[in-house]
Amino acid sequence: MLTIGYAYLSERLQRRAPFIIAANLTAIIGYCILLGNTDPKRRPGISYLGTFFAAAGIYPAVALTLSLPAMNVSGQTKRATANALQITIGNLGAVIGTQLYRTEDTPRYIVGHSVALAYLVANCLVTGITWLVLNRINRQRDAAAAASGSEVREGEWKGDEDPRWRFKI
Repeated sequence: MLTIGYAYLSERLQRRAPFIIAANLTAIIGYCILLGNTDPKRRPGISYLGTFFAAAGIYPAVALTLSLPAMNVSGQTKRATANALQITIGNLGAVIGTQLYRTEDTPRYIVGHSVALAYLVANCLVTGITWLVLNRINRQRDAAAAASGSEVREGEWKGDEDPRWRFKI
């Protein structure tokens, strides 16, 4: 339900980054709860709470992040390559996860939860930086279009390098 809500609102507002960051922060809270539970066998309710927060953040963040290459890469071949690379690299997480969540770490899984937490923090930073950089490029292109007096220029379309292209983040 949260994933659909985030997707709907982000599309309506034409913004992905703030929703990705908010979802990541929700998951960060979950992993902090999981890591903070020093005795999950005696207090499983705390672990369940952390798991709910983690899932409530991870699923919307992943769904919104998967939409970014499709929206911000122009040209069929380039977009298909970007999507394929994103999915290929993303699938490495499943391989890595099997090595991080080891049976000898049960029931706290400190290594796995810590790596997931670090990834979420890094994702917030990368998303924030990407948001700032692409917004700056959009502003520069808007200023150049205003200076030339016309948004629409004739000529061959250059994909996302074209001055008429605006990134959506």
